[in-house]
Amino acid sequence: MNILLIEYQYKEHFDDFRFKNFSYGLENIKNHCQNNNIKIKTQYQNNKFLENFIPEIIGISLKFNILYIKEILEYILLIKNKFPKSIIVAGGYGAFIKKKELIHYLDAICLGEGEIPFCELINSENKKEYLEKTPYWYINKEDFSFYINDNLDQFKPLQIKREMLPITITRGCTNNCVYCVSYLYKEKKFIFPSLRKVLSDFNFYIKNGIKKFMICDDMPFLNREYWIEILKFLLKNNCKIDILHMHFTLLDKEIIALLSKLYYDKILALYPDAVTEKSMNMTGKNGTFNKLSEVINIAHYHKLKVRCTALVGYPWDTVEDIKNAKKLFKNMGVDDLKLRRLLIYEGSQLHNEGYKSLPNFTRDFL
Repeated sequence: MNILLIEYQYKEHFDDFRFKNFSYGLENIKNHCQNNNIKIKTQYQNNKFLENFIPEIIGISLKFNILYIKEILEYILLIKNKFPKSIIVAGGYGAFIKKKELIHYLDAICLGEGEIPFCELINSENKKEYLEKTPYWYINKEDFSFYINDNLDQFKPLQIKREMLPITITRGCTNNCVYCVSYLYKEKKFIFPSLRKVLSDFNFYIKNGIKKFMICDDMPFLNREYWIEILKFLLKNNCKIDILHMHFTLLDKEIIALLSKLYYDKILALYPDAVTEKSMNMTGKNGTFNKLSEVINIAHYHKLKVRCTALVGYPWDTVEDIKNAKKLFKNMGVDDLKLRRLLIYEGSQLHNEGYKSLPNFTRDFL
C-alpha cells in the first residue's frame, strides 16, 4: 500500500531554516507507522509529485494561518485532481480551526494526536467505514471526539539525520490563550513522557551525531524539576539548544543560568503574549511586567540577549496600549521587540484608529 504524507508550508513560518522541509508531527506519524511495518513517503509542499507513485491514502498536515485558507483550498484541489481515487485526510491545528470549510474537500479531518488514528486508518479493511464510525475523525458530523494520547513512552525516537533537530517533548497546555487550539482538544491536559524515556531518546540522537535541538513544546518548564534534569543532561553531553517559545513566568535564576550555557545563538526568546497585564492574565498565565523585567535582568547578567514577541489585537487593546508598550519594553532592556497582530476585531478602537495612526498595521509591527 502506498501512503503519502504532505506538509503544507506557508511562507512566513518556513522561511526559518530550522523548520524547512520538516514537520515534527508528520515525522512522528511516519516513524510510528514504519515501526508497525507500514511504508510511507513524505513530501513538503510543492506541485511536483513522485512519478509512478499512486497513493491509496494521502495525509496533509495543515499548520496554517487562517488568512491562507484560499491557498490551502487551491492546493487540496490540486492534489484531488492529481489523485482522484485516493483517500485524502488532514490534521493539524489549521485543519481543526477551519474544519467546517475544509471538510467539503477532504474525506476526513483527524482531531487530536494523529499517530495512532492514522495507523488505524491504514490497517483498517474498510477505510471509508472506519472514518465514519471512529469519533476521532471529523466527517461533518456533530458527535466527534479528540484523540488524546496519554502514553508518550510508546513512541520510538525519530530515525532521521539533521544538523539541528526540532523536537517536542511534552504535549498539551494548561492555559486558554485565544489564539491557540491546544487547550480545546487537550482539555487543558499537560502530558509528558517519563524522564527515563526523554533522556534515552536524546542519548539515541547524540549517538547518531545530532547535538543541536530546537525545542518546540507549548509550555516548557511547566514541570520545573523535570526540565532541569533534561537541561543538565544536554549540558553534560555538550549539546546546544534553542527554544521556540516559552513564557517568562516559568523562568528563574537556575533555569536561565543553564540556558545561557546551552543556547547556540545566545538569545532568550520570550513571549509575553500581550502588551497589557490585563491581556496576559486573560490567558491564565498571570504575568506581570515586574516579573518580566526581573527575567530580562537575569538574562543580561548571563550575557544573553532578550527577544520579546507580544501579540496585539485583543478586543480591549488600544492604539495607546501599543505605543506605551513599545516604550515599556525598551525601558526594560529588551534587545529585540516584535509586536504581532493577532486579530483586529471590527468595531474596536484598535480597528477604527489603528489603520490611521500605526505603520505596518496590516502586517507584523516592526
